[in-house]
Amino acid sequence: MAVAVAASAIDFNPEELYRRGTLPWWGVRASASVAFPLHVKYARIPLASGAIGPDISVGGLYHMPIRERWYLEPNVEVYYNHLKTTGSIKTEPAGVGITEATLGTIGMRVPIYFGWSHTWRGHRSFRVFAGPQFDFRFYTHFSCDGPTKIFQGTTARPLYGDYGTDLDVRAGLGYMWGHYYVGASFSYGIVRLTKSDFGVKRGRLISATVGYDF
Repeated sequence: MAVAVAASAIDFNPEELYRRGTLPWWGVRASASVAFPLHVKYARIPLASGAIGPDISVGGLYHMPIRERWYLEPNVEVYYNHLKTTGSIKTEPAGVGITEATLGTIGMRVPIYFGWSHTWRGHRSFRVFAGPQFDFRFYTHFSCDGPTKIFQGTTARPLYGDYGTDLDVRAGLGYMWGHYYVGASFSYGIVRLTKSDFGVKRGRLISATVGYDF
């Protein structure tokens, strides 16, 4: 009887269950990324074929085991990126030449991952995940440089509500050691859900992520 009770205590130890991935838990994440969308628009006009720049984000997640090794993981992250157009400018809005443009964007991403994990030694695990991601851009600071004062300096345009919302697909892998997490992911914009006069289309993102799980 004593042996059975001891074995039962081991099987249902909360820390062991956490390590095996059979209990839900919360986590926090921070990411450093490179963003390189395929298109940039200015006043509804396609401006450039691409842009590139840094992207930083912080957020949290809720890990929900579905069955052995499989899980669902909704995430929320707030981000800021600063992009600069690459290559030649495709169009001259209002007949004025633009040499380059920069965008600073504040937004929120909501990835919903479906993943698989393999755990060994009780507290180490390897994870593979993929799923849809909703990208909400709340505000974009748009600057164009050109030969006239009209397009020099800064033109600010707030993007709220029905502006700047995309559906992306995101996939990646990660490694956990106890409560600590490191990982990498890639996202690609597939559908523009709402129209936007200014900003990017077909966003792409390569991310390196660190985190802690409670």
